[in-house]
Amino acid sequence: MSDALTRPFRLALLASLLLNAALAGVLGALWLRSAGDTGDVASSERSEDARTPSPGRLGRELAPEQRALMRETFARHRAPMREHAEAARAARRAVAAVLRSEPYDRDALAAAFAELRARDGEAAAVTHAMLLDLADRLDAEGRERLAARIEHAGRHHRGGRRPSPAPPHAPAE
Repeated sequence: MSDALTRPFRLALLASLLLNAALAGVLGALWLRSAGDTGDVASSERSEDARTPSPGRLGRELAPEQRALMRETFARHRAPMREHAEAARAARRAVAAVLRSEPYDRDALAAAFAELRARDGEAAAVTHAMLLDLADRLDAEGRERLAARIEHAGRHHRGGRRPSPAPPHAPAE
């Protein structure tokens, strides 16, 4: 083959490979997002704390007037929740950095984990304050729906495993 024929063929092959790689990346991202999308995040953004009910999912389950209360409550608490979530993410990055550093320093890792626990605890406290504020504003039906969302979020956080059913009783002899 002449060089003139092989160059367009190579370019077409390269373009096809890049397009396929891009498509695979998009499909993979969508799959990962859907696999992890249980609606148990603090907002439409992804949260490290999968135990927070999603305002979108919860909102679809609430009556319209309750939805407005929920949106207002989430909006009032959004800034401190983001701030504490970012601090927790920074603490996770610090743990990862210590784990990757050489030589391994057990004491530094223990301190990094202690900092992570503190930041996670603060993020949870801010989230719980928001949920308390929301519960104060919801009626009994809304609180029931919030309770169900929180229970669902807890199951997801534990890897989606539900308690095993009790084994069937053996028939009496």
